[in-house]
Amino acid sequence: HPQSLFDLGFSHDPVIVFELDIEALYELVSQDLRVNPHVNKFPSVSRDFSLLCDQALTYKTLKETVAEFPKRKFLKDMDLFDLYQGEHVPDGKKSMAASFVFQSVEKTLTDKEVDKESQNLLQWINKQLGAELR
Repeated sequence: HPQSLFDLGFSHDPVIVFELDIEALYELVSQDLRVNPHVNKFPSVSRDFSLLCDQALTYKTLKETVAEFPKRKFLKDMDLFDLYQGEHVPDGKKSMAASFVFQSVEKTLTDKEVDKESQNLLQWINKQLGAELR
């Protein structure tokens, strides 16, 4: 209440009040936070591809198709970073640019391994959706 603040000597300064659970904080700090079982010790490799596809194709459909990729061995994730329609793209088409992330839990991947899976993935996308590398 403003009168309570004035009585305590806080004339115009904002006051913030919070409660801190020291026991919960102590338990959190006591845990060994240095080891995360979900962190992979091998580096990921990213490949960016721009796909020329039908204008009606949605990112959701593309992502679902990629998730169904039968030769998937190292592919971990895919994110769309660009969508373009306009000059240099045929009518009824659009360009969807996506980043594909590959990673192994057993070793560092070679360029040859990533390139092989990338080519198989692009062939799968072309066969399923008619999208081709731009």
